[in-house]
Amino acid sequence: MITDIKKQVIDEICVRVGDDLIALREKDPAANELEYVFNSYLSFRAVVYYRMANAIYYEKTLEEIKRRQISRLISEEAKVKTHVEIHPAAQIGKRFVIDHGVGSVIGETAIIGDNCYLLQGVIIGSRRIANNKPGKRHPTIGNNVQIGGGARILGPINIGDDVVINPNCVVTTNIPSQTVVSISNQMQIMYNKDREKVLIYGVIPKSNDKIEIHGRNLTKPRVYLVDENNSIILGVQLEVTTIEDSVICLTIKFTEEKKSPECKKMNIRIDFEDDFQIIIIEAVALGREGYKEQIG
Repeated sequence: MITDIKKQVIDEICVRVGDDLIALREKDPAANELEYVFNSYLSFRAVVYYRMANAIYYEKTLEEIKRRQISRLISEEAKVKTHVEIHPAAQIGKRFVIDHGVGSVIGETAIIGDNCYLLQGVIIGSRRIANNKPGKRHPTIGNNVQIGGGARILGPINIGDDVVINPNCVVTTNIPSQTVVSISNQMQIMYNKDREKVLIYGVIPKSNDKIEIHGRNLTKPRVYLVDENNSIILGVQLEVTTIEDSVICLTIKFTEEKKSPECKKMNIRIDFEDDFQIIIIEAVALGREGYKEQIG
């Protein structure tokens, strides 16, 4: 029985590795020969090491201490040889691709769906540097997610399906499906569709109650202050005017309406026609003028 189970595990590893290899060939135009990729790509080898370590980590026919030790040794060898560190307990779906990969780290309680693609220097980690509490502390990432080089995805947050996280973003809040996250002029912005339609260049505080948002194709915007869950914040009224579809002028007024519960993060959400939406995450201008304190 044990032999049968072990053979089944080996077969499963081979199937997963084969799917990973094919996915890499399909998505990377430089990886056009399977044998060439299998024998020479260190980033692919990191995935192979992970599949082996993960299978052993969860193999119940072995004693727990042996499972943990063997799987850890494999992942440590992978770290040295490939410069990619994936905890053997992390749960990663089918057709997983790491391209380039140097410096990427995936934490113990991370969950990654099918058909995901990571570049180099990606950290899927916990929010705190030290003294993290046991339990779920790493992100859960959906299917068909692409993560650019240098991105940091931190904490027990949820990333939806079909999300693109562009290079060097730091993500610490939930991201809905079919969203593009990027940094523009030191702002972190989420787009729910192709961002070529509308672009944001910057957010500028003009006075204690006025903010300007500069960009392109800013036609008929509907602007809201929202919390980290994308819920509209109560107790604030926005007067919105535009200048030649390139500047959104916001005048912020506080009302006597019942205020929202204290919000940890304040974002600017801009809705356009055709359900196109942009969220400017924690715009520096908001923190500078102290709006969060007035609302909270």
